[in-house]
Amino acid sequence: MQTGRKKILFVVNPISGGLNKKKLPELIARNLDPKVFIPELFYTSLTLNAREITLKAIEEKFDIVIAAGGDGTMNAVAQCLVNTDIIMGILPLGSGNGLARHLHIPLKVKDAIAFINKLSHRRIDTIRINGQYSVNCIGMGFDAFVAYHFSKLPKRGLKTYVTTTMKHFKNYHRQLYTLDIDGVEFKGKAAIVTFANSSQWGNNFYIASMADIADGKIDVTIIQHLNYRNILQLAYRLISKTIHRSSQAITFKAEKINIHLEENTPLHIDGEPMLVKGNNTIEIVPSSLNILCDL
Repeated sequence: MQTGRKKILFVVNPISGGLNKKKLPELIARNLDPKVFIPELFYTSLTLNAREITLKAIEEKFDIVIAAGGDGTMNAVAQCLVNTDIIMGILPLGSGNGLARHLHIPLKVKDAIAFINKLSHRRIDTIRINGQYSVNCIGMGFDAFVAYHFSKLPKRGLKTYVTTTMKHFKNYHRQLYTLDIDGVEFKGKAAIVTFANSSQWGNNFYIASMADIADGKIDVTIIQHLNYRNILQLAYRLISKTIHRSSQAITFKAEKINIHLEENTPLHIDGEPMLVKGNNTIEIVPSSLNILCDL
């Protein structure tokens, strides 16, 4: 091994985004600078997940770990790298690629690999909830409900996500939330509650267009109603980065939020769904992840 070359591991999810990953080794060989990096690839499987692979990379003193997949792969890698000096990177191979878009990482695979050669990185914030970390956003309400059902489907991709959303839209009912946002109480029914670190869910739908991923704040967006009468208006607001101006939205910036939930409630962390109940704490963890980006 030449002095100065960096050990870089690509953690590849072979099924993310419905994309074929067979050409990935060839693309890495063509576009990653061999004078700077010593690359290795590891594919996730039923017996070896992204978290286990990343923990092994930490033991073996890799300099950089690249999450090559969607939000789930990205989050699993990040969980392990928070509060370390190891640099994280993203090959955006998922359905929405919200964090990659916010970080100005190219969406074409060969361009995203070439971007790594710049070694442009900085420390960003993460959000912690009940001991787990989010890099992009945490959501409750309809988007979490859809994420739960989407995760059960064998076929991924944007088309499947849109179909799942439309299928459950008419049957979804608002829930009651009690939030303590930096000491200010919010209690009421809402259709969507998002705690954002970056600006968008994905596919350029901006749920927190004013978000700064390194400002030490969580951007909270509460959408009170979601129905056939306002869906087009809300979609326009999300795409045009003006959701904070909508009469249906309440927005805050906060460092710590306490949530009390009377019953099991769907929640997603970077798109990965779960059910939560009782008292939950969401808080910002400033400058806790070193990540490749162009900010």
